[in-house]
Amino acid sequence: MKEIIERILKPVTLDENILFVGIYRIDGAPIYVHFKNKQVISLIDWLESQVRVLINYIASGYFKDAEFRMTDSHLLLSPISKTLVLTMLAVEDTSIYKLRIDVESIKSEFEKYV
Repeated sequence: MKEIIERILKPVTLDENILFVGIYRIDGAPIYVHFKNKQVISLIDWLESQVRVLINYIASGYFKDAEFRMTDSHLLLSPISKTLVLTMLAVEDTSIYKLRIDVESIKSEFEKYV
């Protein structure tokens, strides 16, 4: 499964504007984590708690996904299956529309395997 995940995520992990890509289970446990910069390591614990909260909101029907805009980056959290959440952290000048297209592409690829 690791090889499949790496193949599906390869286009976004190679994108120089995307600093972090992670897939988390619904309980917040990381399944796959790829980062280009040690500065994002401090976000990993925070992301795990956010994934748990997001899944609860999605299961309740309040949210479809979540997007955070920080001072120098964008963070997207989006479910890619009933049990997995994709997280992407990108630099501020990255097109949010491109990120959303990337997320939809990843979702459709995961649907083939889940």
